[in-house]
Amino acid sequence: MSADILTAARGYTARGWVVHPLSSPKNKEKSPGKRPLLTGWQKRDRPATEAELDKWFKNMDNNICLVCGKASGVDAFDLDTDIVISRAATNTAIRLRITYTQHPEDQLLSLIKEKGSIMRSELPKNLRRTAKWALNLEKKGLIKRVHLKEGYAKRLQFVYIPQPPEGETDENREQ
Repeated sequence: MSADILTAARGYTARGWVVHPLSSPKNKEKSPGKRPLLTGWQKRDRPATEAELDKWFKNMDNNICLVCGKASGVDAFDLDTDIVISRAATNTAIRLRITYTQHPEDQLLSLIKEKGSIMRSELPKNLRRTAKWALNLEKKGLIKRVHLKEGYAKRLQFVYIPQPPEGETDENREQ
């Protein structure tokens, strides 16, 4: 079970989602499997490191929790069955707003494309750990990373590379 949880935690973290450990479902304390094991978990705003994931989930029976909202860019909702049944019985409409969240790599590309270029420091918090996503986009030829040096400070800028229209290549354009 711990290998499955660790694999899931790594997958969530690769998406840029923020996770933290919950108590074991086998725990005899109050709320087994639901109690956060970290203090300040509500303020976590970055994906876990590989070392943190190993510490929390490798050879452990802890549950995993996803921090929703701005930190991960994920909205969640919980429907209590008895409420749903009672409202359905009285014909009260139940409306849900489901939000589609783009993968962080797609969010990053959308922002860069929209602005033409953007400084790393101007990115929303959930996109500031962009190294892997930016490298993927650069390998695909969609953006260029530009390192700027201002005095002793180093800054990173991302620049959008316009793509030729579908079916058009550099050779076609030159003719």
